[in-house]
Amino acid sequence: MDSSGGLYLPSRTSIRYINAQGVISTIATSAALTTVLEVKLEPQRDDLLIINDGCYIKRVNTVTGVVEALSSSCGTDSGTNGDNGPLNAASFTSNNWLCAFDNAGNLLAASFVRLRKVAVV
Repeated sequence: MDSSGGLYLPSRTSIRYINAQGVISTIATSAALTTVLEVKLEPQRDDLLIINDGCYIKRVNTVTGVVEALSSSCGTDSGTNGDNGPLNAASFTSNNWLCAFDNAGNLLAASFVRLRKVAVV
C-alpha cells in the first residue's frame, strides 16, 4: 500500500493500481512483463515498485510505467549464481518469491531454498 492508501496488484502481464477511492488504473503493461507474480513498493518511494516477473526481479516506475530488469538471467542452479555480487549478475529460479524490505531498504528474496538479501539502488 502506498502513502495515499492505494494498492498495487499484479495482473499477469501488467500492474494495476487501485486508489483509495476504489478507481482502478493500469500502471505498466509491456512486452517486458511476462508473468508478474508479486509487487512490492520500495520503502519511502511511492514511485518505484519491485516486481517478481517469473524468475526475474524488475523495477517499475509508477509515474512513467518504465520497466527495468534488475536481475540478469533465469537460472536452473537453485538460484545461487551471483551470490556476493551485483544484482544484475544474479540469476534466480522460477521458484523466486519476493519477501520484504528490511530497515535499510534491502530486498529479502526467497529463491528456491535460499533467502537472499538484495541491495536495490
